[in-house]
Amino acid sequence: MHIKYNIPKISPKPKPKPKQDTLDDITIIIKKFPDIKDRKRISKQEYKEILAFQDICVIKKPQKEKRWKGYGTGSNLLNKIEIDVTYDCNMKCVNCNRGCDLFPSNERISIDKVGNFVNDFLSHQHKLDRIIIIGGEPTLHPDILQIIDIIHEYKRVYAECNIHLATNGVSDFSRHIITLMPSWLRIKTNTKKPFPRHYKFYKASKDFNQPAKACYLPWKCGFSLNPHGYYPCAPGATIDRIFNLGVAIKQIDQLNCQNFIKQMQILCEYCGFNPLIRSGTRRREIAHMSPSWKTAYNG
Repeated sequence: MHIKYNIPKISPKPKPKPKQDTLDDITIIIKKFPDIKDRKRISKQEYKEILAFQDICVIKKPQKEKRWKGYGTGSNLLNKIEIDVTYDCNMKCVNCNRGCDLFPSNERISIDKVGNFVNDFLSHQHKLDRIIIIGGEPTLHPDILQIIDIIHEYKRVYAECNIHLATNGVSDFSRHIITLMPSWLRIKTNTKKPFPRHYKFYKASKDFNQPAKACYLPWKCGFSLNPHGYYPCAPGATIDRIFNLGVAIKQIDQLNCQNFIKQMQILCEYCGFNPLIRSGTRRREIAHMSPSWKTAYNG
């Protein structure tokens, strides 16, 4: 005869509720953003900036996502800058994120603009890790050698700042200009022929009913300076140039993460790098334009 015993079921202990984020809890920052430099000295204001960028960016697991890893966030956005000295180019790569293929322009940065940039950053003791002189094709700027001499004044004060010239080096003229460059300047030659397979830059998320979301490029490449002013990234500067949105930051006193976020909320609606619509847009040998870009192209 088998006797059945009624053994009461023991309910598992309830899991503790996850700890809420607080501005004083540095461990939360380390857990969510393990690549932030100098974690122990991060301020409450910087933490607010990090949380603010989470709203505009698609950052789910930055410690596992290759493109986010090491780029940092928050105030690290202001460590690097790209200076678009001209939008003239002899390559015309398809889907160029400077608009040189479909939206050519004779705009180029002035010597005074570069001089003001150097003076402002020196007077504010703003230390940069890297300055990239780019375009367009920067060697086509008639004053490129003088621009480099002016930027060298910044390097005299901050010797550890790396100065790069990004050139395609295609034409004999460009290669001749390169031979005239000072030895301290780092030359980055990208390619020897037009690159046919870029991401679809001319693709506005607003045309697909998607919100503005920033990609990793501002942290990878740095913020941008063009003839109109400062932007969170160089593609964003191109968008403002083409659509005439008037969102450029004019003064160095206005350079902060909050203002960059305000720019992103407008510019990222027009950008094909938006992570929400970027999937499946790589390696296209023909230019693709969504309705907003077609209107700008035909206008």
